[in-house]
Amino acid sequence: MELSLNESHETIRCELVLSAAGRVPNCDSLNLSNAGVKRDERGFIEISESFRSSNENIFALGDAVDTPAHTAYAKIVALNIANSSSLGNAHLSPTAIFTIPKIASCGLKESEAKGRGIEVEILKAYYKANALLQSRNFEK
Repeated sequence: MELSLNESHETIRCELVLSAAGRVPNCDSLNLSNAGVKRDERGFIEISESFRSSNENIFALGDAVDTPAHTAYAKIVALNIANSSSLGNAHLSPTAIFTIPKIASCGLKESEAKGRGIEVEILKAYYKANALLQSRNFEK
């Protein structure tokens, strides 16, 4: 594999490559501007904490919005359509990546918390102490 970062160029020998390129909204064909729905610079629909778009009659979730895609948010949207005032906080929702070993996070990024003046405590768990991973011969 060849890797180029900025001006540098390196060749890396490896057996596997994990590519996590992210996701993009697939909303171009929906003519959302005709409905008064605002989108951000990357094309995601701008939403409130209740998942309401800039058009108060249109809600958005999933890949159309720049939040983690959780099915629990569908319940919030359904309640709001039924005239509720439920809110979601996508920034505090747990997220998992089902790789081996698994990766998970919850809450703000360290830089986001510090930027808001929130005191940060970092906790680390080492995989070498995990019996399941030891049985699968993971060293790190």
